[in-house]
Amino acid sequence: MALKINVRDVDGVGVVGLEGRIVLGEESNALREQVKGMLAAGKKKIVLNMDNVTYIDSAGLGALVAAHHSARTQGASLKLSQLRRLGVCGEITRDGRWSCRSKALDKNPSTFEGAPRRPAPFS
Repeated sequence: MALKINVRDVDGVGVVGLEGRIVLGEESNALREQVKGMLAAGKKKIVLNMDNVTYIDSAGLGALVAAHHSARTQGASLKLSQLRRLGVCGEITRDGRWSCRSKALDKNPSTFEGAPRRPAPFS
C-alpha cells in the first residue's frame, strides 16, 4: 500500500497528514522528498500527523530521523503528532508500562483546530 500524503497549511505551519505504511522504498522516499520540498520552499514549521500510519519499519524510522535532522540543520522545526497510537518512540518501564519519552523526535499530544493533535509550541 502506497503512503498517502496530504499537505495543508494551518496558521503558517505545514501539516503533513500521512496514511499507510512508512517502509523501505517508495513510501520512505516519498516522505523524504515531501519534507525536502517543504524545506526548500522555505517552510520553517512542519508537523507530521502520524494518526493514520499503520506501520513503520527501520527505513521509515530512519526517514523520520533524517527529516528531523534536515529541518534542524536548515533552521526549521519538524514535529510529530499522534505517536501514542503507533507507539513509535518509547520504552517499556521497569513496572511494565509503555513510556514515550524519546528526545530524538519532538512530540506532544495536545489538540488544536485543524489537526487532531499538535506538538509543543515552536520556539
